[in-house]
Amino acid sequence: MEFRNILYKRTNSLALITINRVEKHNAISLDTLDDLNKSVDYAASDDAVKVIAITGAGGKSFAAGSDLNEVKDRDLKKALEPIVQGFAEKLERTPKPTLAAIDGICMGGGLEVALGCDLRIATTRSKFATPEGKLGLIPGGGATARLPRTVGKGWAMEMLLMGETINAEKALQIGLITRLVEPNKLLDEISELSRGKKELGTTKKGIGPAYEDKVGRRAIRLCDLKYPKLLKQKINNLHDFHKAKINSHPDSSKFI
Repeated sequence: MEFRNILYKRTNSLALITINRVEKHNAISLDTLDDLNKSVDYAASDDAVKVIAITGAGGKSFAAGSDLNEVKDRDLKKALEPIVQGFAEKLERTPKPTLAAIDGICMGGGLEVALGCDLRIATTRSKFATPEGKLGLIPGGGATARLPRTVGKGWAMEMLLMGETINAEKALQIGLITRLVEPNKLLDEISELSRGKKELGTTKKGIGPAYEDKVGRRAIRLCDLKYPKLLKQKINNLHDFHKAKINSHPDSSKFI
């Protein structure tokens, strides 16, 4: 199976999916998202695959979020749609264990992809953030529900509201990742984790109901529905704010 924006490789029981948009810091475009969905479906249907891992090419980024250049060129209706919507849930629902192998920047939509995975392993040079908080926006891919479950309410509020970047050591400390390795050991680590694994779908399925709840699932869907409206409102608010600043300026006629 061929893909344009990712690399797919199966080694023994491990299916490794690599986001391959190095020049864009592995930003997630619509085409990339389509490749990711298809590749996860393909791996899930392969009986030889026991573990599915997602990583980013280039050694600088796991995924830096959505492709903003693409969003800029889309019409308003499409630009307001959160493009990672549904993929993180697919990773949760996939019967085989999923693993995010993070090396470098993991922010915005990239972090939401990682949160959809069952395990997250990162290198020492990795960085994490939900920068939407600095814009007064709600992450559109379910982080408002998944992040508190992963790191607890306190650190989830810190990351979601403040939008500040945290390093890999802090990510390990708060439980966002479970293992921290040197960059040259990342692939060896995920290969070791997948080696000799039997059918783990039953274990994952057993953990799921205890981990999830209807309130959390509704919260994810609510953010998916609210995100476009909030983004549009934020854009309008910024426009009104700058217009008011100009009109109040003593030389406002010069700006017109």
